[in-house]
Amino acid sequence: MRFSERNTKIFLFLFGFILFFIVGFLSPQWERVKSLRRVLAKEKSNLEEVKRLSLLINKNTSARTRGGSLFSLVEDIARESGLSGKIESIKPLAGKEKEGVEVRISSLRTRELVKFLYSLENTFNLEILEAKIERNKDGKTLNLQLSLH
Repeated sequence: MRFSERNTKIFLFLFGFILFFIVGFLSPQWERVKSLRRVLAKEKSNLEEVKRLSLLINKNTSARTRGGSLFSLVEDIARESGLSGKIESIKPLAGKEKEGVEVRISSLRTRELVKFLYSLENTFNLEILEAKIERNKDGKTLNLQLSLH
């Protein structure tokens, strides 16, 4: 079967129009889909991080509201920070309406100190009333005295 010249021109026009539609309209949409897939993957990882942090916060908050003592909470934080062997003393604060403790930790490196203080304030929502940080006799490490509730 042969096409007439008129039918050939119509066929080529329609073929060109479809090709122009595919290249001009769908190609940018494919790029947008690829871009959205990358964003979706990133947001999924962000969501997983938020879920992980939420579980950690809920676990730590519920441990404190379940009647866990402030002593055990501070010991848990110190253990998680790798400082359990460096605690000199944990004593209750006298004359306070809220439960409070005084903590003394010796031979801390700066990084350990920052991690410990961050965990106290942000993860466990403890309020630091007073902090005394001094250099140890060796000049390289720090001694920490905290009052918190």
